Amino acid sequence: MGQANALQAANNEVMRKIGRNMLLFQQIEGLLKYLLANGFIVGTVEDLKIKRESRLADIRRRSMGQLVGEFVDSCYSDLKDTNTEELVDKAFFSFHFKVECEAKYYDSRKKTLAEIVSERNDLIHHLLPRYDPESLESCLAVDAELEQQRNKLLPELTHLQELVGALNKSRKLLSDFFQSEDGRRLFVEGLLPGESRLDGFLRTITSMASRPDGWTPLARAGQLINDLPTESVKKVCEEVGTKKLANIKKLIQLSAAFELMEETTKGGVQWLFRPKHSSDP
Repeated sequence: MGQANALQAANNEVMRKIGRNMLLFQQIEGLLKYLLANGFIVGTVEDLKIKRESRLADIRRRSMGQLVGEFVDSCYSDLKDTNTEELVDKAFFSFHFKVECEAKYYDSRKKTLAEIVSERNDLIHHLLPRYDPESLESCLAVDAELEQQRNKLLPELTHLQELVGALNKSRKLLSDFFQSEDGRRLFVEGLLPGESRLDGFLRTITSMASRPDGWTPLARAGQLINDLPTESVKKVCEEVGTKKLANIKKLIQLSAAFELMEETTKGGVQWLFRPKHSSDP
């Protein structure tokens, strides 16, 4: 092959690899947008749709650097992180897809993605000064550089595709749950999967009146019954076969999810109850 033909072939290969790598960058950017748009959904029933549409519009305008910054901070969490929930007085939905990881892995992901943003910007804005289409040596050097870049992008592309697969699987599981009987019981009656109405009723009381040590006085539980929705109380009565919930102690004895304890006080004794721990028999 003559010098001219070799130079032309080298230029063609550089052009091909520039286009290929730009496509890889766009694929990575698209995956980041998908993960950010679908990995965090939060809002009340009334404003969930509006918030989601607003977030989608916002993400579409982000630069790749901005996408990476939010993605790293929202997707990867240190094991020591604690979640905070917004306090609302309406039906509220929150879905957050996260990868739990150690701080070392978080730092590694942050560094890798920052390097990819830098290389993307370099390819688009700073390649020409070191690419001389009239020099075979320059073409071969840029070709090698583009090949190294591709080898760095492919694992990242695969990793993001795997995250998208995991996210979609999680969303399907959530969707299937919403359409299941357990989902209906949770959203209509506030019952956890596998929980009886009695267990749910007692759990509600403990959430309202338990002490710091987790125990709830039976006397206080009896007072709270009058504050609970009449329909909920009626359904518990139907489940346990009684006309009214007069004896809290007997109700707790009927539940396998709660335990009783007698406590000595200055005035005598009092009965307490609490949910059994997962390790309890």
